[in-house]
Amino acid sequence: MKSIQVENHGARNEISRHDDAILDNVHVIFKGNDNRIIFERVCLNNVVIEIHGSDNEYQFVEDCCVCNFRIQSRANNGAERTVDRTRLLVGRAVQISEGSAMFGADDTCIEIHHATTVVKANFFAVERETSIVVGERCLFSWNIDLRTSDWHSVFDMESGQRINPPKSVVLGPRVWIGSDVRILKGVTIGEGSVVGVGSIVTKDVPANCAAAGNPARVIRHNVRWNHDSWVKGADAEVVELTADPSV
Repeated sequence: MKSIQVENHGARNEISRHDDAILDNVHVIFKGNDNRIIFERVCLNNVVIEIHGSDNEYQFVEDCCVCNFRIQSRANNGAERTVDRTRLLVGRAVQISEGSAMFGADDTCIEIHHATTVVKANFFAVERETSIVVGERCLFSWNIDLRTSDWHSVFDMESGQRINPPKSVVLGPRVWIGSDVRILKGVTIGEGSVVGVGSIVTKDVPANCAAAGNPARVIRHNVRWNHDSWVKGADAEVVELTADPSV
């Protein structure tokens, strides 16, 4: 372990680290009590972890590599508030090149599972008891946002009831998200699906489908994708991910 700076402004905060963990330019700030960060045999570079609250736990699992990433648990609704009981899991062999994970309320959770690759993405779990769960072996391009909330409340004028409650986001295994995509609250994307460039996803996408557009809609069923740019084979077919209504 090397090049880690810790500011501890609380009590009973703990950092657990493997002897072979590589931590380069990692800055941890505790402003609360009973928080825990677990570094297994991992590689982190240029990472900031800022915890304002208590009983938060962030775990980086073996062989993950996280760079240029900011993690923050703090609520800013006018006056700054602390955030408690948040959970972050960065799974085994996950690769993150740039982005952020923001916890804006108590009892929120972000999980990024085994062998997922992220070029640049921001994860916002910002209202209480919501989560973002990313399945294993997903692929994220750049400038992607996932959020569990609209950030502000909207109410029906007659009933006074809120009409845009927060909801969790779930991505199944092997989901491919193109660049400049926004995945909004309450969305579930099924295993093996693809979301095209620039899409805004407001509704669920079934498994093994291609979706694109604003708002995104399914443009093709029964698809599969591969990390390679081209798979050689007699039955190979090129499918362009556009929201053409004739598809």
